[in-house]
Amino acid sequence: MNLLAHTFALLATLCTAMVSLTAIVFCMAMGANASPADIRALRFWMIGLSLLGVTGIADYDFLLRFEAAEPTCNYYSFHMHVSWADQAPSNSDYYRKTSGSWFALWMRDFIAADHPRDSECFSQLYRQLCEEALNDDQQLDSIAAIQLAIIPALQSGASFCTSHKEGGTNIYWKSGRFMRSDYGDYPDERHFEDKTEFLRMLRQFCQFDVTRNSGKDQLSEIDTWRLILRRMDPK
Repeated sequence: MNLLAHTFALLATLCTAMVSLTAIVFCMAMGANASPADIRALRFWMIGLSLLGVTGIADYDFLLRFEAAEPTCNYYSFHMHVSWADQAPSNSDYYRKTSGSWFALWMRDFIAADHPRDSECFSQLYRQLCEEALNDDQQLDSIAAIQLAIIPALQSGASFCTSHKEGGTNIYWKSGRFMRSDYGDYPDERHFEDKTEFLRMLRQFCQFDVTRNSGKDQLSEIDTWRLILRRMDPK
C-alpha cells in the first residue's frame, strides 16, 4: 500500500472513534473578528473531517457556538461527537487509545482560553454582536443578495483558493477585473470583466466542494450559494 493510501486508511480507522469533545473554548483575537489565520485553521479542520464523514466511515456531529464577547476577543466553544458504533467491538480499545492524540494534533492551532469574565458590559456587547450577525444573515435571503455580498468582498481583498497535489487555483480581484489563476500541472490564467460570466464560472468552480461538503443531502441553489460564500477567504 502506498504512503497516501496507508495514511488515509489510518485516519479513517482513527476517525471512527466515539469521542465527544465539549466545552473546548478558544479565543479569537482581533476584537469582534477572528483573524484570517484563525478562520482558515477552523475551515480546513472542518473540511478535513467532513471529507471523512461523507465517505460513510463515521457519523459526525459538530456544534460551533459563540459563547461570549469582550472588547478585544470573542469566545467560542466547539463540540464534536464521532461514533464508532457500527465498527467491530474488537477494535474499540484501539480507537479509544489513539483518537485523543489525533484530535489534539488537529486542534493544535486553536488557543484554549479561560472562562470569559462575567460582566453586564460584556453581556451587552455579546447581545449586540449576536443581533448584528442575525441581521446580516437575514439580508442574505436570496441568491442575488449572496452574490452581491461576494462581489464587493472580492473587490476588497477576499479570495477563493484551492490547493492539492496537482496544483491549485486562486480567484481574486486585480486591476479592475476578476482573475482566476491556475497553477501546477495545468497552469492557466483567465480574467472576467462581466460579473454574470464571473459568477457562472465561480458556481461551476465550487461545485465539487459543494457536493463534497453536503454529503448525501441535495442542497437548494440558495444554500449552495451560502456554502460558496462561507468558503471565501476574507483576506
